[in-house]
Amino acid sequence: MIRRRLRWAPLGVVLIICTACTTAPPRSAGPPATVAPPSRSAGPSGPRIQGTVSATGAVNLNTTFSAYATVEVAGAQTPAPVGSTCAEYAQGFELTGEGGRGFDAPEVQTAEVDRQTIYISVQIGSGYSGPGTYDSRRNISLIGYASQDEVNPNNPSGTVTAVFMPRTRGFTTLTVKPDGSGVLQLTDWTQVSGAAGAGPTSVSVTWTCRGEAT
Repeated sequence: MIRRRLRWAPLGVVLIICTACTTAPPRSAGPPATVAPPSRSAGPSGPRIQGTVSATGAVNLNTTFSAYATVEVAGAQTPAPVGSTCAEYAQGFELTGEGGRGFDAPEVQTAEVDRQTIYISVQIGSGYSGPGTYDSRRNISLIGYASQDEVNPNNPSGTVTAVFMPRTRGFTTLTVKPDGSGVLQLTDWTQVSGAAGAGPTSVSVTWTCRGEAT
């Protein structure tokens, strides 16, 4: 399965907090009036990502995740090809019809822990120059989306969802190492919808990359 690249307005990084995420529509050319998550990519292919997620503030969660490294192919985000390496993943991908290079941070979808899950999707839409550290305050193409679902203990079939964005104080940093490992930091994202009074949230994602999946 493939998913379209995120093409939101500058600094349009979004974090959502929920417990039972469903398949979502493709990404659009700008932030929609009602925030909708990008569709999840799926299917075994090239390098495998394994990492940890730590959220503090309005959201408190420590857990692990696994995913496949993704690249852009003909304008769509898809698992890296069979036979590709972690070092190649770290170099990013050529942007079709735009010139330059982009990079997809690992797509995070955690298992349920303490009645909640987290989903995060972040990418550099242009201006990627290989392994290094990138900051949304200086690179406006560092954009993304995230969500956390929390099961309502009074209604197990329902979920509670809160949406966060960087706003004026929040920002995002991404560090990629030559071996394909890295760190993603979402700092002081402000709640923009969902349960009242949640306050700001920060999330740290650390991952390693290993060769072609078997």
